[in-house]
Amino acid sequence: MEREARGRDVMLFFHNKSTRRLDDVEEDCRKLRREFQALELEWQNAYDKLLTMMQRTAKRAQVAERAEPAVEALPAGVAAGAPTTLTGRAAELQQRILSRRGTHNGGQ
Repeated sequence: MEREARGRDVMLFFHNKSTRRLDDVEEDCRKLRREFQALELEWQNAYDKLLTMMQRTAKRAQVAERAEPAVEALPAGVAAGAPTTLTGRAAELQQRILSRRGTHNGGQ
């Protein structure tokens, strides 16, 4: 009988040890899953930021392309590099006003 009790104790010891190891493996798996999900979320955020920046850059390039023909259509007296929000007709009128005032080309 004593031998059977020792046998049960040994089996119980091995059962507890393997159960504990299985619990450790399961906990490790849960931890890795959480870390992976956090990494996926971080990557998604970085991707969204990159996509937004690329869209902004594309929009700026599109606006610049649209502005090029407008700059070419400006009257000869308007500086091409000067920022303007005036249409061709308004720029022409402004040019006439400035030339009457004598302030065209820095007042010379």
